[in-house]
Amino acid sequence: SSPRPTAPDLDAWGEPQRPTIRVADERPITPYAPAPTHAGDVAQKRLIAGLLAIFLGSLGVHKFYLGMNTQGILILGANIGVWVLALLIGLLTLGFGLFITLPLAGVVSSALGLLGLVEGILYLTKSDADFGRDYLVGKKPWL
Repeated sequence: SSPRPTAPDLDAWGEPQRPTIRVADERPITPYAPAPTHAGDVAQKRLIAGLLAIFLGSLGVHKFYLGMNTQGILILGANIGVWVLALLIGLLTLGFGLFITLPLAGVVSSALGLLGLVEGILYLTKSDADFGRDYLVGKKPWL
């Protein structure tokens, strides 16, 4: 991707500049601006989140790491819930239902793992600025 042309009215992420106000000591303050982060912090968070998504994505660990607890709970609950439901149905059917429910639970877990893999690859291939804007500041929930 080619770098975006910057104009005086755009910030580093290509968003419109917010007005600055001066306080008594003449420091400019931008209202509602995200807390400043160092480029190394964003790169480290991007790497860790990407690896967590690839290896533990079916459990939603990467979502918890990025502070998106609702999405993490949804992924973890879906993964554990489908296995518990499969085993309960298997117990109720005296084991015969396991022939159907266990493969279905495996498919759901695999789909969640695939989602984690795709998200991890997306995290690792984004630039630090895009990752910071989308996932650290914007809290983009999915993909």
